[in-house]
Amino acid sequence: MNVKFSDDFGKNEEAIDLGGPRREFLRLLIEALSMSPMFEGTHESKNVAMNSTAMREDKYFLAGRAIAVSLVHGGPAPRFLSPVLFASLVGGPNAACPTLKDVTDADLHEKLKKGSRPLSKV
Repeated sequence: MNVKFSDDFGKNEEAIDLGGPRREFLRLLIEALSMSPMFEGTHESKNVAMNSTAMREDKYFLAGRAIAVSLVHGGPAPRFLSPVLFASLVGGPNAACPTLKDVTDADLHEKLKKGSRPLSKV
């Protein structure tokens, strides 16, 4: 992979790619992924969000490919993924052990919280 950055006028910046521009490109790529609406949660612990537009446009697949490209070319790992999501990606769905605190959707979190309470005696 050979990366060249250009200025606002489209002129290539003078730099020899000894890895610096490539690493910067991959850092920016992973940063953009972490801020995309495809992921939700805190800055350092994000899960996959349901985004129908992204699904229709195959952006989840592209995000996976972007992460793979970054890893293969010595770029940063997606450190923004939650431990549960990472465990699921690496070890399969049975490797993940989510808890209530891993649910970032507020409505779903409240429903699960109410459903997990023991029933009181009448």
